[in-house]
Amino acid sequence: MAGLVGMGWLEGLVGFGAPLGPDQRHGAAPPNWLTQPTLAPAQLAERSSAEAVEWLVGEAACRRLKESVGPAGMVWKQTPLREALEHLAQSSRIAFLLDRRVDPGQLLEVEVENCSLLEAFAAIARDRALGVCLVGPVVYIGPPRAAEQLNTLIVMAEEHVQSFPPELQRRFFEPRVLAWPDLATPREIVTELARSAGLEVAGMDRLPHDLWARASLPPLSLVRRLCLVLQQFDLTFQVQPTGRQIALVPLPPQIALVRSYVAGADPQRRLQQIRQAAPDAEIRLSGQKIWVRGRLEDHHRIVRLLEPAQNGSDSFWELQSLLDAPPKAAGKAAKPLSSSSRPTPIEQIRIESLQIRNRPLREVLEVLGQRLGLEFRIPPEVLQKAGVSLERHISLEVEQATVDQLLEKIFQPLGLRVHRRQRVVEVGP
Repeated sequence: MAGLVGMGWLEGLVGFGAPLGPDQRHGAAPPNWLTQPTLAPAQLAERSSAEAVEWLVGEAACRRLKESVGPAGMVWKQTPLREALEHLAQSSRIAFLLDRRVDPGQLLEVEVENCSLLEAFAAIARDRALGVCLVGPVVYIGPPRAAEQLNTLIVMAEEHVQSFPPELQRRFFEPRVLAWPDLATPREIVTELARSAGLEVAGMDRLPHDLWARASLPPLSLVRRLCLVLQQFDLTFQVQPTGRQIALVPLPPQIALVRSYVAGADPQRRLQQIRQAAPDAEIRLSGQKIWVRGRLEDHHRIVRLLEPAQNGSDSFWELQSLLDAPPKAAGKAAKPLSSSSRPTPIEQIRIESLQIRNRPLREVLEVLGQRLGLEFRIPPEVLQKAGVSLERHISLEVEQATVDQLLEKIFQPLGLRVHRRQRVVEVGP
């Protein structure tokens, strides 16, 4: 099996690794909290083939988000936020949604190593003082407050829908893909979402005119699709009594879920435990019940505390715990592979996708050396004879390449040859 190495670098992501297996593709995973049944796509507009990404869902998405990026890690240097996210999403097959309130062109300066893919997404968000949360298999990145409230808001909307007849509920919980092209407007998106479920929309004037960059998401329920779009305008929806229309309404003043828990034989001890698990929630003891008003994540922590037997099968908690953990420290400079880290044999490494755009040769070689543990030996007289400077800017693209193929792609256009011995690369005329 090819060695797995990932690196987001310079103008975007460089992903090193083996191709995805058939069990990791869209719709092939067993049911759990991330799973969405595979249905015929409902699209706002025709998408180009480049946009039709096979996003991971279900257990395959869960496993991918928990996978380590490895000791080679990922580095983004002066990379626009949306560009970095798009490359990371496409190489990992994990979908993302960037909130409209976030400047997509702000530049990243981020390095991560020996962390999960989800933590890599979180590191990008933290670098820009943004929040991150998971909505099913979708990574949402936006204002911290919005990210904290989003899943709770979705559950509140789901509970509202559940007060209606089963036939109407089915429309709101039927999963479909969500996609729109560049320059789509939120009004067009919401109108199409409602139309696909046989619904009309009231209060559309609450949505200001806006033009959005393209997006593509895997199958999600209508509740989730509506909440992902509407909460970006501090809106949610209410189903009207007739069941034929939804109304766009402002977010409620308090976004929280109320749940009760058995106080047990020692109510005061149980109360203290719950307060430690959910310090930001409102908690009170009433008789033999402890009432908690808090976010969905607060209640997951409480359930984890009170019912530890469920922890092993709760994929949501596993992933949420990665987001809750303190960020792993990383220096500004990339670190070389150490001999004790047992790096993947160089012959087994496959470069899944690499894009270099107008970067100095010196910088390219430095990063490749650090990330792949390569030592470049280039005599100055060789460069002088070939008329090549290390400050010369180069551009290239490779996919599904070996390290030797990558090196040839770099040096052959410069009139130079390479000879590799293990991790030593000798460059000659």
